[in-house]
Amino acid sequence: MKFGLVGGSGVIVNLAVVVVLQKLTGMNDHQVREALFQLWPTSKSVRVYHLFAMAAFVVANVWNFEINRFWTFGGENRASRKRLLRFFAVGLVAQLFGLFIMTLLMTPGSLFGLPRDVFDGSTGLRRPLYWAQLIQVLCTTPISFVLQKLWTFASLGSDSDASESEPAPQDRGTTGQPTKDSAALVSTHADAAAAAGEGQLTAPATSASSSPATTSSTAG
Repeated sequence: MKFGLVGGSGVIVNLAVVVVLQKLTGMNDHQVREALFQLWPTSKSVRVYHLFAMAAFVVANVWNFEINRFWTFGGENRASRKRLLRFFAVGLVAQLFGLFIMTLLMTPGSLFGLPRDVFDGSTGLRRPLYWAQLIQVLCTTPISFVLQKLWTFASLGSDSDASESEPAPQDRGTTGQPTKDSAALVSTHADAAAAAGEGQLTAPATSASSSPATTSSTAG
């Protein structure tokens, strides 16, 4: 549920970035469709709205990753920043599909183009750029959601459980219970101490038994 809520918030962030960029640049619907450069070796061109969409993708993906890392999966120990490249790779695949959808919606005369009599840009709610961005994000979010859940964050639970259940080698033997090696070492020391004790007990007896013989020999 948390993962889904974060994805929903990412949709809002994504659309908000496009709106802010359009407001800051002041471009109208015709200007955002202007070609910037040709996409070699095809005859297609990269247009202004493609750049808006890519900027929104970057911001929304950073937002989604960080919120998932701290809230959904509980901090650095559950979702390291090392997963960021994997997260962006999955998002980029979905984004490329989204750019294709957006191009169909924004191209006049396209089979899936937004009707210009309805989305004429007279108001914000009738601006085709906003609706094209929203539609492509809604279409690609389920793809990104499934891939992120099954690949990017799939091993978090098992990795965490393994690290918590398996003690580190250097920590073993510090819980108050002796290991096999320490028990063997204690036994060896105990045997040595017992042998030394027996030697100390038998030495005086030998000396005492030899004393009378020496005395009698001297007296004789």
